[in-house]
Amino acid sequence: MPQPELRTPRLRLRTRTLADVEPILAMDADPEVRRFLGPVDPDAHRAHVTARIAEGMPDIWAIERLDRPGLIGLASISPRPDGLGNQISWRLARAAWGHGFAPEAAQAILDHAARTPGYGPLVAIIDPGNAASIAVARKVGMQPVGEGHFYGGPRVLYGFAPSAHAPAPTDIPA
Repeated sequence: MPQPELRTPRLRLRTRTLADVEPILAMDADPEVRRFLGPVDPDAHRAHVTARIAEGMPDIWAIERLDRPGLIGLASISPRPDGLGNQISWRLARAAWGHGFAPEAAQAILDHAARTPGYGPLVAIIDPGNAASIAVARKVGMQPVGEGHFYGGPRVLYGFAPSAHAPAPTDIPA
């Protein structure tokens, strides 16, 4: 099934194309963007990004403004490194920081996941020093639900506590 395009009042989240390689590499070359992710080798990263786009790696959306096309960031759903479900992630080019685009994109991804079978509950795995990502998680209603060692260091898992309306994860039939 093709990846759906998602829209918000100000953003379009679309499938990445090979035209996005250079903007992704430029975004990821910024040490402030990579501050909590770690640096990347430029040549290896180019090959990796190009290959993932060419093979149609699903559930990674290019974020662009409706009024000004061009990649301003990425948002994704991917398997958690520990194999216990899926995670949501987002990152924006520094020029797009401070405009509320990250929570808007994250909410679009969360809404899509809630409508789509198979994603299960999502968590955001965030470095405890990353105040901006913590603020995004909180703006979309996520709260700390656990801790762990991921991506080379301690991380806080942000998610949604089971509500009275939804069964607890252990109550969901297999």
